[in-house]
Amino acid sequence: MNKRSSKTDSNIKLVQFKLSEKAHNELEELKVETGSLTLSEVIRDSIKLYKQTVELKKKGYSFICFPDDDNSPKYEVVIPV
Repeated sequence: MNKRSSKTDSNIKLVQFKLSEKAHNELEELKVETGSLTLSEVIRDSIKLYKQTVELKKKGYSFICFPDDDNSPKYEVVIPV
């Protein structure tokens, strides 16, 4: 461990991956829309949400998006589990 590392750094893993320009732009848009400070924060939050939805789906739940008004259609979100 170098001098700049701390004990908590050993729990952090670096992940690098390539994104299409479209995917990168979508991440940037989500960063702005959610007020996130970094793209890493957007990805971490996305992982938390996806994990929770997968766990609930495995328990037999369905995901339905209800509109704020009664005139718009409802949508089911399909989770690949």
